Amino acid sequence: MDFNKTLTDLKTKLTQLRSNQLADTTWNYSVVGVQSFVLLVCFIIIVLRAITLLPDLRVSSTFVPTQCTIVASKMTTSDESYGVGYRANFYVSYLVNDAVVKSAVAANGLDFISNPDQSSQQLYLDQYKIGQQYPCWYSSRTSDVAVLVLRHDWSAAYALIIPSAVFLVVLFYFVNTARKIRKQRSSVAAGNNTEAKPGQK
Repeated sequence: MDFNKTLTDLKTKLTQLRSNQLADTTWNYSVVGVQSFVLLVCFIIIVLRAITLLPDLRVSSTFVPTQCTIVASKMTTSDESYGVGYRANFYVSYLVNDAVVKSAVAANGLDFISNPDQSSQQLYLDQYKIGQQYPCWYSSRTSDVAVLVLRHDWSAAYALIIPSAVFLVVLFYFVNTARKIRKQRSSVAAGNNTEAKPGQK
């Protein structure tokens, strides 16, 4: 009788333990889902931000420095979601292997996106005078692609710090949670085997 009671108590405790483990596993699956979503969002932000830095990387690594003569300049406007966008456009000429090459450039590196701040674009028009020469860069692969004003300084990379830090922290907890789930599943499986053995006897 005592043995049967002990066996019954053991089964009850195993059942409760298994129920708790299943509940913990379900909760951890929910946590993993949230962590996965955060990781995905951070990854997208990092990739999109990194893409904005690629023009600078291209200019630094593959473009050839030279001197550009400002042939013409103009302020252009466009209708944007935020209102009116402004862009300082320049037409420049430079020498490539003793041949004159002309190219349309903006005051934003390789990006021709408009800016809502008209005054900042006007400053570029005032700074770069028609007929004057200024340092610029042209593509070693496509000589008619040039940059007059670099799109970014490297401080733009600071915007990667926060999403990268969040990504690494969440990734750490994601790995730990995944390990917990694996241990809980192993524990539940072991509990099932332990519960089955007394019945087999």
